[in-house]
Amino acid sequence: MNPQLATRNSQLVTLLLPFGYLYGQVMRLRSRLYDIGLFKTRSLPCRVISIGNLTLGGTGKTPVTMWLADYIRSKGKKVTIVSRGYRAKNKRPVSIVSDGQRIILGPDEAGDEPFMMARNLPGVPLLIGKERFLVGMRAIEDFSPDVVLLDDGYQHLGLARDLNLLLLRTVKPFGNGRVFPAGTLREPLSALKRADAFILTYAGEEAGSVMEEQWLFLQERFPNKPVFVSYCKPVSFYLLNETFIRLGRTKDKGDNPPSIPFTKGGPTLTTPLKKGDTGGLGGLLGGKKVLAFCGIAHPESFRKTLIHLGIDLVDFIAYRDHYDYHRSDLEQIEEKAAGKGAEFIITTEKDAVKIDKLIGSRMPIPIGILRTEFTFEHKFTSFIDDRIGI
Repeated sequence: MNPQLATRNSQLVTLLLPFGYLYGQVMRLRSRLYDIGLFKTRSLPCRVISIGNLTLGGTGKTPVTMWLADYIRSKGKKVTIVSRGYRAKNKRPVSIVSDGQRIILGPDEAGDEPFMMARNLPGVPLLIGKERFLVGMRAIEDFSPDVVLLDDGYQHLGLARDLNLLLLRTVKPFGNGRVFPAGTLREPLSALKRADAFILTYAGEEAGSVMEEQWLFLQERFPNKPVFVSYCKPVSFYLLNETFIRLGRTKDKGDNPPSIPFTKGGPTLTTPLKKGDTGGLGGLLGGKKVLAFCGIAHPESFRKTLIHLGIDLVDFIAYRDHYDYHRSDLEQIEEKAAGKGAEFIITTEKDAVKIDKLIGSRMPIPIGILRTEFTFEHKFTSFIDDRIGI
């Protein structure tokens, strides 16, 4: 069952309401059993920051985790990421995706998001495993981090944390307000109380008054807990198997091989995005027809980003979240692009890790990857400094 269907079909929601109620009650009971100590919570001998959400996908956990890893490392602290490894084929109790110097597992074995994080974070070890305490202890043993980042950890109550960050998408932060499978909530709204701080993600022009509405709701309900706002901005663009463009600067493939680390940074773009802020893409894509595709939780967000950048989209193809691409999918995309007269194909960095192995030495139509990062208010960095003692 695709949970997003439940938000669009009222009859389906009605049918699934009893199951959503039962699941919600189970999650409430589980949380209560941890609260009273019947279920054990274990601690790591270092600082732990959990990054999580309340809904099924699409709130920005991965980019926020990457931002925190970069920021903490920039402060001279050693940081390691611990993740479940969602949809990873590697089922060992503990697996090292990256030791900070080299990537050990590919996207199939590690999962697409852990692999993407490892590829973007040279110097930051990343480990996966279902039992996060065991994974964390292995991280302590092998890498001696000052801080462990617990990716997608809000529902993993078996590991104690010093800071519990809850990410909420600015637009429709609770979906239809129903618990899975009747909606996209992973647990009831009563779970909001576990957060130490809230981050409204993907704020921008389209959020408008909605952002203020969500901010006020959280402040009124949790007056002693800070609410931060984050924006998503494009920072770099590269062509698979050809060149890397850092939004206005081109490097030969030999200068920047498509392996760890990806080139990071690029010029700061206006936040929120303004239409026509191409950040160097105009010189490459100006006047050219583009077909875009993605397999993410909120494809419309990616489409709007491209439109705000002034890119001429002739078609947009949305696959389901975490879609496993096959060569036949790329052939169909290429055929559609050729039929629409597209001169470029663009997708997301998350999708790139899945299609990279399917790409031949040359593509009839170049495939470009738009890389994005989150930006935060200055007070968020001060908050992190205070909470983890930087």
